[in-house]
Amino acid sequence: MFVGVGLVFKALLLIPGEPTTRTFETSTWSPPNLKKLEAENWGPAELYEFMAQDAFSQFLKRYLASIFKAPK
Repeated sequence: MFVGVGLVFKALLLIPGEPTTRTFETSTWSPPNLKKLEAENWGPAELYEFMAQDAFSQFLKRYLASIFKAPK
């Protein structure tokens, strides 16, 4: 049996000289990708490592998007 991974991220950005700290929170849900498990011939360790990296990538993408707005 494999389970999904839910992660909650909280980032604090402190800029020297600024009186306030920017806070960003988000959560991600990564279900197990059983097709990748079979295609790559992975074991549980490789599958969960992939899921954790994917969750962190989602967090990073959202965090950077909150700081750097796309040009209009």
